Amino acid sequence: MKQGGLLISHLLALCHICLTEGFPNNTLFWCDGNNLLYINNTLGWLSGDTSIDLQKVTFRDTDLASASFLFRNNYLLFGEKGTGTIFLFDDEPPRAVATYAHVGTSHGIGELAVDWLNFNVYWCDSVYSWIGLQALPRDPSRISFNDKQRIIVEKSLEKPYGIAVAPKLRFIFWTDHGSKPRIERATLQGRGRRPLIWTGLQRPMAITVDPETDMLFWIDHARATLETCNFEGEGRRVILQRVGFSLTSVTVFQGHLVFTEANNRSINVVNKNSGVTSARQLVLPAVPVGVAVFSQSLQPFTQSDCDSRGCSHICIDEPSGATCLCEGGFTLQADQKTCTGSTSTTLWKGIIYSNRTNICSIPVTTINSHPYVTAEVTCFASGVNITFMAPDVRSSAIYYSSGKSVLKQIIGGTVSLVTTTTNEITGLVLDYTSNTVIWSEKRGGAIMALGTTANSSSRTLFGGLASPADLTLNSKDRTLYWISASLPARIMKGGVEGGAASELVGADLRQPVRLTFDRHMNRLYWTEGGRVGTISADGSGKRAYPSDVLATYTGVAVFKNYLLWAAIFSSEVKINVSVINGDSLERSTPFNVPGMTFVTDIVAYDIDDNPSVINVCDVDNGGCDQLCLPVQDTVKCYCNFGFRLQSDQKTCRSNVVRKDFFLVLDETTMGIHQVVEAGGAVHAVPVLKDNNPSVVTFDVRLGKVVWYDATRHIIKKANLDGTDENTVLSTETLIVKDMVIDPSTSNIFYTVSSPLGGGAVYVVTHDGATTRTLRTTTQIPGALTLYPRSGLLVWVEGTEIKMADMSGSGVSTLSSSDLTYVSDLKIDPDGTTLYIADSDGDKIQSMNLQTRSLKELRKNNQEFPVALAVRGDNLYYIARSGRSIKAIDKATGAERSPATNAAEFGHLIALYDYNDDTRLVNNRCLASNSDCSTLCLPTTSDRVCACPDGTDLKDDRKTCDGATVCPTSMTNGALTQGCSPYPRRVCSYTCSDGYRSALSSRISCMASGQWNVSQELLCAEVTTQPSSSNTSAIIGGCVAAVAVVIIILAVIIYIRRRRIDNRRHPSLSATCSTDPIITVTKPDEVYDEIGSSDETANRYISFRKISPNPQRKNFADGSEIANPMYGTGNRLPVPMPRPASSFTPNTRRRMMNNESPVPDYDTPQSEAASYLDLTNYQETGPTATYLSCCPGDDR
Repeated sequence: MKQGGLLISHLLALCHICLTEGFPNNTLFWCDGNNLLYINNTLGWLSGDTSIDLQKVTFRDTDLASASFLFRNNYLLFGEKGTGTIFLFDDEPPRAVATYAHVGTSHGIGELAVDWLNFNVYWCDSVYSWIGLQALPRDPSRISFNDKQRIIVEKSLEKPYGIAVAPKLRFIFWTDHGSKPRIERATLQGRGRRPLIWTGLQRPMAITVDPETDMLFWIDHARATLETCNFEGEGRRVILQRVGFSLTSVTVFQGHLVFTEANNRSINVVNKNSGVTSARQLVLPAVPVGVAVFSQSLQPFTQSDCDSRGCSHICIDEPSGATCLCEGGFTLQADQKTCTGSTSTTLWKGIIYSNRTNICSIPVTTINSHPYVTAEVTCFASGVNITFMAPDVRSSAIYYSSGKSVLKQIIGGTVSLVTTTTNEITGLVLDYTSNTVIWSEKRGGAIMALGTTANSSSRTLFGGLASPADLTLNSKDRTLYWISASLPARIMKGGVEGGAASELVGADLRQPVRLTFDRHMNRLYWTEGGRVGTISADGSGKRAYPSDVLATYTGVAVFKNYLLWAAIFSSEVKINVSVINGDSLERSTPFNVPGMTFVTDIVAYDIDDNPSVINVCDVDNGGCDQLCLPVQDTVKCYCNFGFRLQSDQKTCRSNVVRKDFFLVLDETTMGIHQVVEAGGAVHAVPVLKDNNPSVVTFDVRLGKVVWYDATRHIIKKANLDGTDENTVLSTETLIVKDMVIDPSTSNIFYTVSSPLGGGAVYVVTHDGATTRTLRTTTQIPGALTLYPRSGLLVWVEGTEIKMADMSGSGVSTLSSSDLTYVSDLKIDPDGTTLYIADSDGDKIQSMNLQTRSLKELRKNNQEFPVALAVRGDNLYYIARSGRSIKAIDKATGAERSPATNAAEFGHLIALYDYNDDTRLVNNRCLASNSDCSTLCLPTTSDRVCACPDGTDLKDDRKTCDGATVCPTSMTNGALTQGCSPYPRRVCSYTCSDGYRSALSSRISCMASGQWNVSQELLCAEVTTQPSSSNTSAIIGGCVAAVAVVIIILAVIIYIRRRRIDNRRHPSLSATCSTDPIITVTKPDEVYDEIGSSDETANRYISFRKISPNPQRKNFADGSEIANPMYGTGNRLPVPMPRPASSFTPNTRRRMMNNESPVPDYDTPQSEAASYLDLTNYQETGPTATYLSCCPGDDR
């Protein structure tokens, strides 16, 4: 029987200082701990016309977490995490009383939202992982507490927190800051669910609705942003970003957004459209939470069908009219109004325990409400020596063991015998998938199974076991776990169909007693002497948490994010409760159950959590590459920011481009993204997830993105599409501050700081094989830039900017004054100007490298720039903790349009601009590494060859001592002049007289110091085959004569066809010459030559009409041909691939040597390559010049 005395006594003392007057309309209020604070003259304070009139109401023994209101009835509602309740405060004098509206939420209660048209309150609970709904009393005199609720959203929720309601449009909105952060929408009863925002989120928390504009506003706590979108998830914008601040709650009122901030304990006001900060700010002595405005304008009243529907529990207004709903565990009757039910016959969500002779249940709300509401105990089965239980939510039943028997108890119904065993049962579990009861027999050393259908026979799954005890099941991967009780004790596992068993836990294991498996977290839990143990299903992450050593542990169970286990003391029995947070346990609190004197087992019973119904997203992520999210009654695949969902609706791909882009690094997601310079499209660089990049750059020469992983202290590289990811170098304890790559050699220049102080400037080859110290510093070095064409290296030491040759010689100081913290440096591609970002000084400067004169381009804009890039006439930069790439004129500092302002970005910290400008390349090092064996380092006057630290150059000033060199002499031939016989270099060779090249004309030097082809095979002797007889000579002559005749005939036919073509089209001519150029004279119309199918395979010439409506006509009859390929810019179709045998020998040779046939339009490598690029065609008047591929052309 329910006991409310403790709760009532608490209520009598709850309101310490109550209102003497009701809340006026338009009152801003919030909570802090046990206080309700409000501004009595909110409108005057917001407008700045009056000073603030701050009032306070104090409640005893409360910890308020959130707030809402029902203007229509003068209700204030608060989420209270200390007692796990929602309490209602009726502020209308003379009542002015506080009472409970709902009892039994967790300490993870989030925001509240009131449906003011239908008198309902919604709330999020991040520990129970659900959204609850309960009706509010329409008559204030009938206010009472209630421990019942309806769960409207539960599936696939992790950590819901913020919630908002739009009653007129019949929507609720909520945030989930779990492993897949997102904002979702559903109907008022939780149907029609769909995600609105799922990319570019970190920890979305508070959310609110603007009823005037039908817009959503939310706070992302981790991104420190205040953002908005419409009810369809469109038009997303960042209103405000305050990095380093802790935004906690938000509400909208008139043209303002009012939000709370925890770090400086303040109430803040900004314009809801522009984010411009108001002068109104209130700094408080305690952290404010749950801000709201008690205003009729935010809850415009209209009549609802629910006003007269007469539902006994809950009423929802739907397009079809008012609909009655029941609280959990109750059933809607035929009149569609009345809800009936009894906990003795219907279990909904409960904790079931056995005490040898009875099986009883308590509501799950007892976990949190037990200090104020005595647990309501319902017993529904009795027997003798009841030891183990296995719930069956599908048939509302409990299987249990009694001695050597397994029985089935229908809840509120009959009991039946399932089987009788040979030995006493020591563990019991139900396999929902195969409808099988599984039990262990300690004395028999076996695990047995029996189907629940009629005429099933028992079978042995595992035999010869060492005293098997308690059992549990992982239904997702079909694995059994059990205790091997013989010393030394172990926890074993095996397949649910039997077979071989293996040990999961052995070392440091005390005598375990009971097991349970959390299939949502994929972890096993067990109780043993004085502690609780846990381990992941794959055997990792073993943990142990101490508990009461004086207790005897029996059953253990998991309900949502709670772990419960029974502890038997000499004088009492307690249920211990801990909150599961990942692989850790928190907030262990025990409670007593009335009449509980002994416990043999406890299990969780949740009618909405059927193990046989596997969440599609839990199995191989639903087949999705990235995000698997619930939509309506099914699931769909979604992609992260920078990826695109492919046609299979499962695969995510990033459409990276190969040139003309920016690379940015997002600190909040640790992701590298590519921003296309034309249009600002964003593509993700899909490097492996375990990376923690803090510096990023790009190797133009090799097409590799290069980054520094700050967690592992390694430099890594990969292709733009994420393939071929590998490690270049480990920096051990040194921390990389900046990196730049020489496009001439792909050498990586980087600065590091040392944990002992100071640092250094290094250069390393792109493969990490050779590292050289260019300079050691006493000050910490930072930003770094290069200008290889002139051999310039510029970097920061402390507050000074240094310059030297790229060899590290000739160090000079460029600037040392008026700098605070130089965050980035860039040199203009023309080599004349150095650009400086001073983040702490909040300025961008330019320096003329000849005169050393400084010019301020931007200053004191509260941007604190951290990264720069130069492109054309623009200087691009990223503001500290900014999410956009801004632009200014590089000469004047005038603002230009930003390259991107994507709302999905968090805090960008690095910027690289793809630049293949040849003015940057040092030609001396570009060609064969300038014959240097290892490092070629440009200088202002020449270049120097350099070696790794501790190694000297030989007298030739090119080769390092100990450097790997491939043989320079070869059999029957010689390497061509200028060959650099060092690893990763390619050389040509010539054969001696009387010998010919037998293989490729180019060979590669490998890291082993050997050529990739044996020298003996390169040149083969030329041999002359002697004539066998005069007959052979005669036959050969005849064959040659026939061949000549055939060739003459072919030429005659070809000339005649060309004359026919010219007569058909006298104004259109094309000639093939030794140059790969066709000159075309165009008449009024331009045609494409198609030709016959066999002719097309060898020849294809396309002409483009410049007019808006190009046409294609058949040469033979002048008929028009459909042309679906136009509209692709400057590209025209080229022929489809053909068999390799149809290529000329020279073309085949080029293909086998991985050389590009010039031109080769016969072998498209992709769809994009199936077009002839005419970007650089030349045209004057009626004559245009195009590249062509002529018959037999193997150039």
